[in-house]
Amino acid sequence: LLQKAGLWDSTTNRPVPIPGWDPVEFFAWFEKLKTAAPLGAHLQIWNREFMQYNYCGPILAMAGTFMDKNGKGFDVTSGAAYKWLTFIQRMNREGIGKWALTDAAGYAKWKTGTVGSFYAAQGHIMELVSVTGDEGDIAYLGWPGAEKNGSIIWTHSVWIPRVTKQKDLAKTFIREVVFSRYFQQWSFNHYGKLPALKDYYGEGITWFKNEIPTILAIANASKPIPVFKDLQKYLDILSKYLPDAAFGRITVDQALIGIEQDSRDLDFTDIRAP
Repeated sequence: LLQKAGLWDSTTNRPVPIPGWDPVEFFAWFEKLKTAAPLGAHLQIWNREFMQYNYCGPILAMAGTFMDKNGKGFDVTSGAAYKWLTFIQRMNREGIGKWALTDAAGYAKWKTGTVGSFYAAQGHIMELVSVTGDEGDIAYLGWPGAEKNGSIIWTHSVWIPRVTKQKDLAKTFIREVVFSRYFQQWSFNHYGKLPALKDYYGEGITWFKNEIPTILAIANASKPIPVFKDLQKYLDILSKYLPDAAFGRITVDQALIGIEQDSRDLDFTDIRAP
């Protein structure tokens, strides 16, 4: 679809990047992609889990942070926050964006082959190419500024049961097996899980070799969503406002002011912080 839309650079064999956050050039790029994507130029899933990534990732790429300046949850007051949610509403209103409220609905739209781009987790990309066997079906594309400012990243923990009598053996297994080149690259090649060590982004990777520098650059600058003490309560509040804002059922001001007011008394201590 990128090739049909004239958004493929044959010299680099990569997509023509989204030029920037200026509204004229941003929407011109997506309007061009829409000419080859009947269902919409961009797809996002606004459910309880992924809405926070939809909201925070582009703001991070644009501004270098997605957090409130006082650490009270996500940024809902800056120009970047207002710009991104305004863009989201305009994309929906003009048919450039196609939003869904469930994973099933989002994946169903993507499987039609008529959506130009999909903001999804890295692992979902690998799941697709593992089935089709052709990485040419997918091209990596970041928000403007993502290679410098990063995206949203999350990690999987390795747990040692407290009752085990072999803690030292377990630690050795984690260090020598779980963090081995073989295991880390196997996890990427089969499930898209990014290697934990930079040295493993090289020989042994079987998919998207040409994209590895971009993947590593974005991953290296990325930040996780903090595990706030009141995260579940915060997600309840975000669920109340963000999907409605994305679909244009409430204004940007109503959404951002509502989130700020409703979350004032929450505990935003990051329980994962050292």
